Amino acid sequence: MRSAAILGTTLLVSMPALGADLWLHLRSESQNGRRNRVVINLPVRALEKALPMIPREVSRNCELRFSEVRITPGELRAVVQQLRVAPSGAEVRLTPDDTELAFRREGDVLQISGTSHWRRGLNGTVRVPFDLAEALLGGEGDLDFRAAVELLVRRGAGEIVLINHEDHNVRIWVDQNATAPLKYGRTAP
Repeated sequence: MRSAAILGTTLLVSMPALGADLWLHLRSESQNGRRNRVVINLPVRALEKALPMIPREVSRNCELRFSEVRITPGELRAVVQQLRVAPSGAEVRLTPDDTELAFRREGDVLQISGTSHWRRGLNGTVRVPFDLAEALLGGEGDLDFRAAVELLVRRGAGEIVLINHEDHNVRIWVDQNATAPLKYGRTAP
């Protein structure tokens, strides 16, 4: 507990002029029986300062989960490499188990759509800027969180992730506001 307080204080003291910095916002809303909402507003500078504290095992052992389906960074890296050289609108499909995942590059956006004929709750869409996916997957094995955060800083304000699911929506974006609007929007990245 004491180390968390020291870490928090160090992050706050080392971040000059927070009002002028970019802020990362996460809004998650679920309507599965009862309405749940999570809102997180975090200075992007805090992400930059926290990067050295991420254990290497985290970037090495990460995987993408689309409901119960797991995709390794290597599998996703291969898909992104195929789509990088393909024309906009091209699609790569993976069919793990009884699920069909379609990866499509639409201009500068990577869209992942999933459907399952047997599993409830798998139908949904994830949208991520293509250059952000490339930055995150730029390394040989590990996820490159540093490159992804550096790209966020260079890009400035904009959408990062948009997830539209049967009963759950998530939006992650960056802007100059310290607080996020209260109303959830289904704006595409």
